Amino acid sequence: MAKNSLWIISYDVTNNRDRSKLAAHLEEYAIRVQGSVFELRSSKALADKIFLNACSMISPNENLRMYRVPPPMLKDCRNYGLGMEIEEESFILL
Repeated sequence: MAKNSLWIISYDVTNNRDRSKLAAHLEEYAIRVQGSVFELRSSKALADKIFLNACSMISPNENLRMYRVPPPMLKDCRNYGLGMEIEEESFILL
């Protein structure tokens, strides 16, 4: 696996306090691309740490997901509108 990968993190959290804490945590490391979707470029170790910390902030009845976008697939990613271009080494995504 490449040293840094693109990670997509999304959540569906109904509790306002938990959602605010989770969003603040993710904003420390990642770029918000939608209301509850973040992009991070990091190592697997850091992404796992961020994810585990995020899990501790919400109830198991909520939904938190993280996906790795393999480097060869970045060429197939598309963006339209105000979002940043997806580049291989330009920024951190979670």
